[in-house]
Amino acid sequence: IDENPELAAQFGVRSIPTLMIFKGGEMADMKVGAAPKTALSHWINGNLA
Repeated sequence: IDENPELAAQFGVRSIPTLMIFKGGEMADMKVGAAPKTALSHWINGNLA
């Protein structure tokens, strides 16, 4: 956010951590905030399907 405010604004990032999954060059999903490893794994795997 601090090092590249233009990119953060482009994707609506306002807090850290913010994770995004891209498919075909487009953002497919976004997750904001801390999460346990298992929750992140489920989130990622759910977006791979």
